[in-house]
Amino acid sequence: MRYLTEETINRMTRSNMFLGSRRVKKDGSKASSEGDEDELLQPKEVVIVDDIEAYHVFGDRIFCAPQRDILEGTYSGGFDLSCITHFFLELYRFLGSPCLSSLVRKEYRTSGEVPNSTIGAEIRHLILERLPLFLHEHSGSSTTKVSLDWLKEEKNFIVKVFGKLWVIKSVRHGDICDSKNFEVSAIARREGNGPIELWLAGNSQVDMYE
Repeated sequence: MRYLTEETINRMTRSNMFLGSRRVKKDGSKASSEGDEDELLQPKEVVIVDDIEAYHVFGDRIFCAPQRDILEGTYSGGFDLSCITHFFLELYRFLGSPCLSSLVRKEYRTSGEVPNSTIGAEIRHLILERLPLFLHEHSGSSTTKVSLDWLKEEKNFIVKVFGKLWVIKSVRHGDICDSKNFEVSAIARREGNGPIELWLAGNSQVDMYE
């Protein structure tokens, strides 16, 4: 890419020469099946998928840069597909394709808080009990932003229980503006360097993955 002239770069950014794919439902099928719709677009019109969760939500609304499975049908032999994929994504990024995570916004909604809930106290105790083992298993590959001792302080790790919880996810990209609501069982949030808050829904069993 460093050998491209400025004129060539400008022409590439304005040309419909980059593959974008989005999910579409196939017509005439009794089952709810999906296929891909492919178009050649300008780099700024194609999104780089760096948030799989958001892709599952908005993959039918936005055109995305090629994923590895697309490239597997194009290349064979002794190529390292991960390197090929990485090269393509770097080229998209270099020419102006945005990352999906930068286009998605989250908002949270709750019903009334349930005071003095035993569920909140139990889950907080369970997390602090299991966390040392989790941190030990990941000690070689990552560092923590806060310490376990910091989390044990009541004012630093707060668990609240509400009747219901919702996450509203929205995406804006070009002419695309869409939002979707999801009812969830747990939300973790933190503002700046303030306390970490865990919100739980009291109307259903807590999904430990969430």
